[in-house]
Amino acid sequence: MLDESVGQVFEEAIKENYSLIDFDYQDNHFSVNCIRNIQTYLRRNKQASDAAKMTEFTERKYMREEEAQTKQMNLEQQADQLKQKIEEDELDLILEETMRKMSL
Repeated sequence: MLDESVGQVFEEAIKENYSLIDFDYQDNHFSVNCIRNIQTYLRRNKQASDAAKMTEFTERKYMREEEAQTKQMNLEQQADQLKQKIEEDELDLILEETMRKMSL
């Protein structure tokens, strides 16, 4: 069980700490004011953590959408190239057939 002096030290430490988002301070002898301040710092840290996670989520979502658009664009380009190749091959066949008929 931690006493009020440890609570004050912890409160001062968490004031400068922005990564701790949870701390079980129950069953300790911290003052009410100390507990409120610790809760305030923990909420601050949790909000910052949640904001960072949301930013990361948004960036990943944007990247997935961008990848999907790029993939779709590449597929369309490949389809156009294939279509052009087929048309060229058909024209070559027609030309060959025409040349063969003319030589007969």
